[in-house]
Amino acid sequence: MGLCVFIWVVLSLFGLKSLFATFPLLQTLLALLGAFYLLYLAVMCLKSNAPIKFKPTSTKQAFLSGFLTHILNPKAMLYFSSIFSGFNLFCKDTTLF
Repeated sequence: MGLCVFIWVVLSLFGLKSLFATFPLLQTLLALLGAFYLLYLAVMCLKSNAPIKFKPTSTKQAFLSGFLTHILNPKAMLYFSSIFSGFNLFCKDTTLF
């Protein structure tokens, strides 16, 4: 989770708002991709007949599953873009409004 938070903060500070304003399809695509991934996870949980067991998996598989879940979370995208959207490190104008 820490890596994903770092990625969202860096993207937000480097002008995520201006990137989404320039390419609104990118924001929609990212939100849809996150929604479909969460839907896929829900279907896989419901499709499984076995009771949920927390057995250890490989470190790589656990990291990848957690990373995808957090990076594709549409709430994280909205949260960090709303907090840091006023800050753009490449903008000459330093006013926030």
